[in-house]
Amino acid sequence: MAVKSVGEEGMSLSVLPEGCIAKVLSFTGPTDACRLSIVSSMFKSAEESDAVWERFLPRDYQSIIFTSDSSVLLASLSSKKELYLRLCEKPIIIDDGKKSFSLVKKSGKKCYMLSARDLMIVWGDTPSYWRWNSDSSSRFGEVAELISVCWLEIRGTNLCNYAISRNNVRSIPRVQANRRSSRAGLPASGGWGGACR
Repeated sequence: MAVKSVGEEGMSLSVLPEGCIAKVLSFTGPTDACRLSIVSSMFKSAEESDAVWERFLPRDYQSIIFTSDSSVLLASLSSKKELYLRLCEKPIIIDDGKKSFSLVKKSGKKCYMLSARDLMIVWGDTPSYWRWNSDSSSRFGEVAELISVCWLEIRGTNLCNYAISRNNVRSIPRVQANRRSSRAGLPASGGWGGACR
């Protein structure tokens, strides 16, 4: 009687249940799951399952979405994969318009951006130093414009209300010059944004 070693005859992946393949894919990442979907039609079907994409979404995604103006729209999406991709491609506004939230497509890490109103800006309520403007190119309702000040001090203390962990990306200051300040050689408007990409 001959003894055969494991793998000598080989095994077809088609004998594995789709749920088993989906479970394995859920332990990879979004990029790897998409790459593996080209292996076979069964892998493609498993990759599109909600069980896979539920694992790529943050654990608290439902509570984050609930605070958004887009909650009804996001709840109407047909799959968890569609929700994941929507959160990667179009940030949602949360916390009464003070923050935006998105996901980093490759990793699923959270990305928060704070509006200028959510920052502590020294003399931010003094019209001779700062002006609050509507800006249609901004994702937030208004932006802060620096008029004149002898020093610049901005604190993003509200960011600490969110769990800063390895599952979140770091934040960096974002300052944008407008025409008037560009002529003077100084940046004049700003915010605090996530390093999301």
